[in-house]
Amino acid sequence: MGYLVHCFKSIVGVFVHVFVSACLIGIGISQAIEITNAPQNAVAVTGSSVQLTCEINEQYEGYFEWRVYIGSKTAGQQVYYSPPFTATDTRYHKFEEYGLEINPVEWRDAGKYSCAFLTGDVRATANIIVLG
Repeated sequence: MGYLVHCFKSIVGVFVHVFVSACLIGIGISQAIEITNAPQNAVAVTGSSVQLTCEINEQYEGYFEWRVYIGSKTAGQQVYYSPPFTATDTRYHKFEEYGLEINPVEWRDAGKYSCAFLTGDVRATANIIVLG
């Protein structure tokens, strides 16, 4: 009896995986997203602008966001998200397809920034150091 239950659970697990994969692909979400050009650490002077890149290997139409981690905040604060492009501050701008531009930079912008594609939890981080 235990073997039959194990087989049934395995079959159900495979079915669920295939079903979810098919649904994700059906709505345009691929499971093979990889970041091909991750954001790099940057140094900026107050009043200037700074840009962080974040590029992936394929077309993506799902949920995407940038978060900033300042001080001891573990969850971070959402800076902008898409679709549609929505910024939490007028100084945050879309840079290229998934990048982030801050203009003008303020001293409070120093911290760790994370771009994330929320299918499969694909993310990359970089630090911004602010001078001045």
